[in-house]
Amino acid sequence: MIWISKLQNGGGIITAIDYSENAIRKAKKNYRHKNLKFINTDINDSVIGKYDIIVSIGTLEHFDNPFKNLKLFRNHLSKNGKIIITSPNWTNPRGYMLMILKILFNAPITLADLHYFTPKDFEDFAKKLRMKLEWQTIDHSWASGQTLIDDFTRRIPNVLRDMGVGKDKLVNVNQQKIDELINWIKKNVVSFDNRLLHSGATGYYVFSK
Repeated sequence: MIWISKLQNGGGIITAIDYSENAIRKAKKNYRHKNLKFINTDINDSVIGKYDIIVSIGTLEHFDNPFKNLKLFRNHLSKNGKIIITSPNWTNPRGYMLMILKILFNAPITLADLHYFTPKDFEDFAKKLRMKLEWQTIDHSWASGQTLIDDFTRRIPNVLRDMGVGKDKLVNVNQQKIDELINWIKKNVVSFDNRLLHSGATGYYVFSK
């Protein structure tokens, strides 16, 4: 995570925080600047002070209690501070198909996500935090284009394998059926314009006081 304080004239003090000692070690090796410092810590334990911008890229969905962490971010904001968050978004063709597998069959559709957010979730967070929210979604090809096709070609066989599908005679999904699904997506999903505000694979959210 990136926490920026004393932001003025295009500069500021940047504090990079990560729970992983290995991640901090790599970051120190690759990024050096007089206004940049690194902290290997749990943000719930030892972050102090006020910050103008707090950036959390692809982390909120991994926290045990995301709203608790958002409140922590808010409490560390300066008067006109902002929280910038990105998180996978599930209100798109990719999300709809995978969430059906997850909710109905407890399918392991991702390796590490604990939560599956949509823009509606973030709007609810903003109301509870009493903060303003601006948002958009990006990565539309991942959600409904060629990247989706490439991802599903790899992912769906692995998801079904991890579900144990194929071992049960009552549920026989072979490669031919998977190919049939991929071809259906190519014809009936990719061919349409899916660039709605909410339909990208990644949500980009800006909270402000």
